[in-house]
Amino acid sequence: MSGRSARNTAPRGLASQPDPVLLQGRERRWRWPWAALGLAVTGLAFFLLFLASISFEDLALRLGWVTGGLPRDAFPLDPARPLSAVDSVLVSLPFLLAPLFALRAVHGVTWRRAFSWGKGFAWRQFWRAAFASLIVGGLGVAFGYLTEPQQHQIPVRGLNYLPWVALALAIVFVQTLGEDALFKGYLVRVCGAVVPLRMPVVATVIALFVAGHLWNEDFSRDFTVNVIYFTIVEVVSFTLLFRTQNLAASAGLHWMNNVLATVAPTLPGQPVYLALLIYTDPVYAAGGGRLLDSIMHSANLVGLGLLLVLLLWRRSPFYLERADPLDLATGAPQEDGMRRSS
Repeated sequence: MSGRSARNTAPRGLASQPDPVLLQGRERRWRWPWAALGLAVTGLAFFLLFLASISFEDLALRLGWVTGGLPRDAFPLDPARPLSAVDSVLVSLPFLLAPLFALRAVHGVTWRRAFSWGKGFAWRQFWRAAFASLIVGGLGVAFGYLTEPQQHQIPVRGLNYLPWVALALAIVFVQTLGEDALFKGYLVRVCGAVVPLRMPVVATVIALFVAGHLWNEDFSRDFTVNVIYFTIVEVVSFTLLFRTQNLAASAGLHWMNNVLATVAPTLPGQPVYLALLIYTDPVYAAGGGRLLDSIMHSANLVGLGLLLVLLLWRRSPFYLERADPLDLATGAPQEDGMRRSS
């Protein structure tokens, strides 16, 4: 689709008019038949790569490389079982490699399109979002420790744990970037090109992403609360995606969230292999839920508000600028009327 035709379809609503950012996905082989083929190829590639990870696990158990099995947690990196590092990478790679392969082989565009609509992965935005999330998350952990010190444990860790923490940072990056590349980089791009309506596309992808986490232990403990906050966080993440037209800020939030869950777990089911501070929730430990906990909701909303201020306030050192949709014909920002409508 040319930049000229994109300008003629500037939207007036998120659900009923074509979105100028999504229209940028109309490059090379983007129409319905190619979209369907791309989704099928992505699914097949994902399945084959995932089989490779399962085969590795079976081989490791059969040859006695690991005893007692590999961990099945959300972040299965256990220093007592070094092969868990290899397994973690193998389990994460299907999310990353499958969409990159489909973009090049099926849609005929560079694999870099999984990370932005035009300029490649913006590392500066990644680090701004990650550090803003670290500040908010760190304040939350500190507040929790000060108000409920009896519910926290500080494991004794030696210097040998430092390399494992560094390795965890890298592996969690691969895991979170893979999920974001598949859901926000590929599905949003391909589905948004053929149905360039922001709200329906985003709602569908968020539903798929949340559904992929339903087997997590925290969901089984407090289903409604987790669905609500997963959805809220994803709405914020997608807001940043469309604001910057780049995956980096969303990836930074996702990465730091999972890093904090690794080093300071607060929910049932989050692994404690590399935890530096462990919180045991008394409500969950007693079999209860947090749906009607006004204090918890208030604290979460305050944290969310602080995060948005850090990322969207112009004077913040973590401020994320709004990008302009690019003219696909020239690579230049589109005319003012379209920029205002985005």
